[in-house]
Amino acid sequence: MRKILLVSSNRRIDLFNYLLNQDNIEIIILSNEDINKDLNIKQIQFKKYHTPLNIINDINPDIILFLEVYDILQISLCIVANKVGLKTIFLEHGISSNSEEYLAENNEINRKHFNRLIKNLKAINYSIIHRLFFMSSFFYVQNLNSLITLIKIWLTIERKGSLKALSTYPLIERVPSKFLLFGKNNNDHKNLIYHINKYKNINIQYTGNPFVKKIKNGLSNKITIIEHPYFEQSLYNWNFKFHNEKVDFLYKFIRSKPEFDFLIKLHPASDKSLWHKFECPSNAVVKKNNDLNNDNHYEESALILSYSSSMLVDFISNQKNIVLLGWHPVPQIYGVDFSKYGICHTSYLFEDLENNWEHWLKNNLAVVNLTGYERFLEEFNSPFDGLAKQRILMEILND
Repeated sequence: MRKILLVSSNRRIDLFNYLLNQDNIEIIILSNEDINKDLNIKQIQFKKYHTPLNIINDINPDIILFLEVYDILQISLCIVANKVGLKTIFLEHGISSNSEEYLAENNEINRKHFNRLIKNLKAINYSIIHRLFFMSSFFYVQNLNSLITLIKIWLTIERKGSLKALSTYPLIERVPSKFLLFGKNNNDHKNLIYHINKYKNINIQYTGNPFVKKIKNGLSNKITIIEHPYFEQSLYNWNFKFHNEKVDFLYKFIRSKPEFDFLIKLHPASDKSLWHKFECPSNAVVKKNNDLNNDNHYEESALILSYSSSMLVDFISNQKNIVLLGWHPVPQIYGVDFSKYGICHTSYLFEDLENNWEHWLKNNLAVVNLTGYERFLEEFNSPFDGLAKQRILMEILND
């Protein structure tokens, strides 16, 4: 039995559920959130410990599994774990934009925080307790130069955020010793944050995507629209007026297509009540993730319309017919632009629904463009053979 300390949100079990209920693994979740009483797994909290070494000594894990090493708590734990000889593994949990796209997204997210000082005072990174937790890791770096770099990282996180700090200052001590990635696309992002190409002793393994399963394709009258909470999160100039215009247009279009059954799948962070302000068409349902148990509607859909999302890796891997959405106040594709591979349609305006509907239905680009499809798999889900979960477990257990 291998004891694994998993550093992750205890609210996003979907990011690691394939690791649960394994006979030879005991999972303990470490997060900075309140205990999730609905989760039947041992959970601990950063705030209960004064130093990273206290956590290690208390839990005595065989491996520490990180879904990211991004804030000062995760950074300090990784530094200490590496120093005392614990196995540290970075486990991919979604798709990553390339460096340019990721920097643009981060700048947009930070744009709304016009007063960063106020934001910092509210964030966990800036509490005195967590600063002391972080400072305890100063004693575990290799030399004075590493210590100076670590202090620069800390100060830059406080002033300009983690992305700026981690992309600017390489430090081998804060990098897990092994990276399990779904495909080569994520290299660029990981090199930006962790500088993995700089260190020869970092073990990088490509596992394929464990969330992707084989889906049967066929003709149906089902349509899926995958939504994102841009309005709720105040991103990309979204406002209440634009959100309502989109819902109103979408519902009118759905009513004009009574021969199809529509599923509008909301993001976990979406506010479902915003959709309840409108009368939902009789041939449509609006659901969030937790309403989708045993619902195969989106898997069986003849057409899927979605903003850039990790879910699209699943669908495109299975050569589903995709329309990538750029429906924003300023029309644009944010996130990974899968259309660059020639394997999905794009739509920037609501009116495209009326103008291009029949063309989209009749032309599945992921089937037509096999060269682009193979390039996509190599970048995002390679190998795609249904064995990604087994490869990840093998890499973890054999470490």
